[in-house]
Amino acid sequence: MIAINETGLWTPEQPTIALEEPAFRSYRDQMVQPWGDWLSENYKWDLFVTLTFRDVEPLSEYQWTSDFSIKDENHEYRKQRLEAKGITNLTYGYAVGKFLKLIKKMKNRQGTAPYWVRATHGTGKWENLHFHALIGGVGSVDREEMWTLWKKIAGLSKILKYDPSRGAAYYISKSHENLEFSKYLERHRLN
Repeated sequence: MIAINETGLWTPEQPTIALEEPAFRSYRDQMVQPWGDWLSENYKWDLFVTLTFRDVEPLSEYQWTSDFSIKDENHEYRKQRLEAKGITNLTYGYAVGKFLKLIKKMKNRQGTAPYWVRATHGTGKWENLHFHALIGGVGSVDREEMWTLWKKIAGLSKILKYDPSRGAAYYISKSHENLEFSKYLERHRLN
């Protein structure tokens, strides 16, 4: 069952399990089915997208810090390269801002805001941060136009027409613990 907690975030009703515990992987796998079912049965999705960031690359642990205090052997080179691009603080907020810019541009082009659910991947050491998202209410924005928009905003993307039989709702549900939803998603619920 999916519930809205006291902070307004949507969460499955679940016991708390630390990510380090051996039971976590089994628990996560058990949660993929209900989350995937809920996403696929309650919303009409138009696109399944993977969005990458040209300015965010595997930067070791300091990728998630507020400064460049954690160093490795290539620290200075990467720091200079990123600072030359005007990036001094690679954060999750930076990536989210780019995603929301895409949604705003889509809204401006079609007059209504798309609704979405987004999962963050690549948050571990040496992994590339990227998003997977289901997007609905796309209207007049086509896949090629969206690809061009994202390339100008942040990086490369893979934009596929949503096909419920291919399991995208279940794929992003693998990261159910960090799913985020558009503000007015409930307005688009089918049931």
